[in-house]
Amino acid sequence: RPGAPGAQPRPQQRRFRGRLEVFGPFETGPQVDLAYLLPDNLGLRVRLRLPLAITRFMTPGKMEAARAVELWQEPELAHSEVAVVCTVRRALLGSGAFAVWKCMELGGVFRCFPGIDESSRGAVFASAYPLRQ
Repeated sequence: RPGAPGAQPRPQQRRFRGRLEVFGPFETGPQVDLAYLLPDNLGLRVRLRLPLAITRFMTPGKMEAARAVELWQEPELAHSEVAVVCTVRRALLGSGAFAVWKCMELGGVFRCFPGIDESSRGAVFASAYPLRQ
């Protein structure tokens, strides 16, 4: 019963709204520090990592395949390249490589360039961080 001696206070929900501005790529996910008091005046602090993927801030590469290859070979862009090799289960290959590649575009964040890598079964995907002007 609320108000009875030794009764636990009712849990309360609090909602906070914030704004996140990203000015460039980041290596770790953003985090939030919260500090609050419990009903018995015990202070607590908690650090939460936000489940925010950098792909939320990326835009598909608007370029032709030849330009994607040129950029891929630029020495000054070599440090920003991310390479991932995915092994696809046989069950997924039944619908063809195009269906698998479409899924790997992450809802249009990446642009698929099939046939420009060494493997006939592979594809190159390109995306970019929007630059602040």
